Amino acid sequence: MKQQKIKIKIRGLCKAFGSKVVLKDLNLDVYDQESLVVIGGSGTGKSVLIKCIIGLLTPEKGQIFIDDIDVLKLDSEDREAFMDRFGVLFQSGALFDSLSVWQNVAFGLIHRYNMKKIEAKAISVEKLKEVGLGKDIIDSSPSKLSGGMKKRVSLARAIATNPEIIFFDEPTTGLDPIMCNVIDNLIIKNVKQLGAVGLSITHDLDSARRIADRVAMLYGGQIVWEGTAKEMDVSDNAYIHQFVRGLQEGPISVIV
Repeated sequence: MKQQKIKIKIRGLCKAFGSKVVLKDLNLDVYDQESLVVIGGSGTGKSVLIKCIIGLLTPEKGQIFIDDIDVLKLDSEDREAFMDRFGVLFQSGALFDSLSVWQNVAFGLIHRYNMKKIEAKAISVEKLKEVGLGKDIIDSSPSKLSGGMKKRVSLARAIATNPEIIFFDEPTTGLDPIMCNVIDNLIIKNVKQLGAVGLSITHDLDSARRIADRVAMLYGGQIVWEGTAKEMDVSDNAYIHQFVRGLQEGPISVIV
């Protein structure tokens, strides 16, 4: 059997805010062209993990390798060049209300790649089409859109530059069950079409089951379990067993 290539390798990652330790000697591998979902309760450090990988936060200790290059040792210019390989769908969508829908999608193309607006707009229209949105909304303000439409615009922006790695920060938060299913299917389709790595974080187990090739659970600043979505539901690991079944009793501290 051919050994899978590791695209992202994290070793001994530590991140704290004052006395609050969020990530503690965390180790994690993300394989090439896989969809990995990191699950865990609110406040366990899932978003912090993504922000450390993409460079929005600087860890106190540890290594983050992408294609065997330790990105934490790169200077700011080289690190920025590495970030061109990323696409991100933020939990809030993070759309600019001062820009139209197509300008949001084309933001990286115009401001990072210096693409002409007419070319960037054409790509925006195509990417919006891929997420099920038509030309009738391209000149609209994001504030005029529903929550599900905003998520799809954010997804179109995340894939506009054809990134190698796409990060999804709680992609279905605040959406109804039908729209959750729509967004999950779009994530699966676009990750596969691009041949990209998908790294998602969520506490939505139904979403994790749909989009994950592999699942990792974060608790106490560390990865405490890894496996497939099917294994998640039958594992005897105490942490994943308690989390999947929503039990109050177990190794996970529950404040009531």
